[in-house]
Amino acid sequence: MLSESKLATVLSEAHLSELAKFGEVIDLAPDELLFRVHQPSNYLYITIAGDIFLISENGDDALPVWVGPGDILGEIGFFLGAGRTKTARAGTSGCVLWRISRSRLYEISDEKTAALLTHLLIALAPYVKVRRRKLATPKTVDSELGHNHCDHTHPAIIQLARSLRRGEAWATAVAIWEFVRSMPYRFGFWDLKASATLQLGYGMCTTKANLQVALLRACGLAGAFTELKIDSQCVSLCMPKAYRATIGRQIKHYFAVVKLDGRWFPCDASFTPQCMPLVINTIPEFAPYQRYAFGPDRPYNIVGEASGLDPFDFQPLPDLAKVMSKKPFYDEDNFEAMNVLLDKAQGAVHQLPVWAEPAKALLPRNPAAAFQKAFAGITVEVRKLFSIICRNEGWRVPDEKKKVVIVTDDELIEVLERRYEHVIEA
Repeated sequence: MLSESKLATVLSEAHLSELAKFGEVIDLAPDELLFRVHQPSNYLYITIAGDIFLISENGDDALPVWVGPGDILGEIGFFLGAGRTKTARAGTSGCVLWRISRSRLYEISDEKTAALLTHLLIALAPYVKVRRRKLATPKTVDSELGHNHCDHTHPAIIQLARSLRRGEAWATAVAIWEFVRSMPYRFGFWDLKASATLQLGYGMCTTKANLQVALLRACGLAGAFTELKIDSQCVSLCMPKAYRATIGRQIKHYFAVVKLDGRWFPCDASFTPQCMPLVINTIPEFAPYQRYAFGPDRPYNIVGEASGLDPFDFQPLPDLAKVMSKKPFYDEDNFEAMNVLLDKAQGAVHQLPVWAEPAKALLPRNPAAAFQKAFAGITVEVRKLFSIICRNEGWRVPDEKKKVVIVTDDELIEVLERRYEHVIEA
């Protein structure tokens, strides 16, 4: 049930199976209300099927926030007991949700339960951080992005290019391909500069191609882009099942090409070796391409070849201006839910907060203390998120005093640990 939710990136199948028993499944009819803004909170929810729309009721014209399958909502009320920050309503096809009551945090009677809930709190932490970052730094529109997306003169691009430059052109192009290919393939925003993708450390076909071309150009090589219309299975199989029906039968795939020995060679660096089994498990015919590698006189266009095309059947494009002008429908939370299978295959890309490792270290010898550490830590993270939402909505942060005392996160964790000592015996 939870195996393709965001929690699956961190939790094992065994933990997910046990955790599912701590909650219950509910069904919402099309357009049915789940909760209304400012209502008391009791549950953390995970969408299993269908979708939820989060609606602002503060009088602005903001579009509803779409919450798709595998996503999480209600974490603020679950930890802080605060009222709901949005109104939530099921989509036009209804919604199936798994939910866990806040009371579970106060009903821990044995070490096994303490350990399981500790794992849950740690698994939630990266997504609280993503949500906080999204709200603290709203995405801005760069009107010039279509013309300057491939910023090969950026200092970080130039510095990396120096380390990848080899004695001759082919070796340099291969080194760049190997570097970009090793970066995790993940769904996300495509309207990013090459330097921004380098900073993230992961990307989708468009952004990885943009970075690869920037590095090629920074090394003095002729790099360009190309576009292929391909069967969407090559990409949709990397998504959780609930998202596959949202993609048409054909999609546009973008990748880099480089001019060497007077000819344009495809050098697609989109897919890592670790993510390719997601496709191969369903399409065994794709398996031979896993052994392919880009090199001298060896074009690398496995998606084109798997679609029955000649590897050289493409047209070089100088930029991706047309692509960069498209408006993304999804936001960061949506993309995180789409990346569950990829993160399981390639490894999670989001770092855990500082309190997570000490909590994990405590688990084998003292699950109760581990839970306290995790409970205090995640409460700090959620409190920060709630403060940002309150500021954005123009609400006063509950318990906000005129005199503000600034404490470090570690000090606040210690305070919270003492506050929640009654939850379980340490």
